[in-house]
Amino acid sequence: MKLFFLAALLAGVALAYGADIHGTLALDYNGVRALAAQILTGMKS
Repeated sequence: MKLFFLAALLAGVALAYGADIHGTLALDYNGVRALAAQILTGMKS
């Protein structure tokens, strides 16, 4: 289940990257990285 969620998150990142390469990608990428870090922390605990 967690792997499925992570795969869905990565798919979302890929869609966001394809949709807007030069615009708000940096902000979106940082936000996703922060979210992924929270998810990974939750998985470990």
